[in-house]
Amino acid sequence: MSEKKTLNVSTLSKSFDDVSSLMQGIIDTPPEKIKTKELKHCISALENFKKYTDLLMDSCAYKNKSTINSGIEKYLPDLNNLQLELEVYYGGKNIKNLSQIKQLAEKIYDDYLLKVKYELIPYINSRMFSRKLITGVRIIDAQHKALFTFMDKFVSRVINESSNEDLEKVQRFLIKYTHIHFNEEEKLMEESGYPRKRAHKSEHKDFVDMIEKIDRFKEGGNESSIDEILRYIYFDLNQWFINHILKSDRDFVEFHKNRMGDED
Repeated sequence: MSEKKTLNVSTLSKSFDDVSSLMQGIIDTPPEKIKTKELKHCISALENFKKYTDLLMDSCAYKNKSTINSGIEKYLPDLNNLQLELEVYYGGKNIKNLSQIKQLAEKIYDDYLLKVKYELIPYINSRMFSRKLITGVRIIDAQHKALFTFMDKFVSRVINESSNEDLEKVQRFLIKYTHIHFNEEEKLMEESGYPRKRAHKSEHKDFVDMIEKIDRFKEGGNESSIDEILRYIYFDLNQWFINHILKSDRDFVEFHKNRMGDED
């Protein structure tokens, strides 16, 4: 993997944090205290961020580009026009227009930035870091890829506000497949006499427990619980699995290959 691609991923996350903070500042500011200078800076940052994400989506042939961009393409021109109207004709003091600006800012945040956060950034990360996660054991790599796919499917159901019954169905399948994968790994550990198999198995149990804890987020079905479950999957569950592959799985695979050879 090239250094440039690694930089693209961190740049996307950092750029998102910056523009998201600017937008949240406009949303949280009382209408009469919104300053045209800050608003212009925010709009400029949004425009640059969109250009950047467009290039990134094009570079990896991202199929949902139009879906990601639908919110900002719909609302940003209106926000730009209101900002110009406010600055030129009203000297930055027309409260009605300021209220409209806040409404547009909220729509851009909900319909664009949240899509970038929960759909585009994880996709870019999975594409750019996939080579780092390859262990070299074909069956393990195939199952790792499948597990990431199942987690993405679960997230997709959450974003689309599927029923709890549908979420439980995907969650059960994720747990079932996780057991299949871990059983396969543990079988290879037995065959090769891996000395740290007990600690590794304990980590596997921790991961299954984490998947089962998703239940606590599904009660209520409101926006806050949806945001919490997405954060949990991407920033807890997903990150735990990546760290497990990069550390514990790589340690086992290295031992396995040295003991059994490279026939896998």
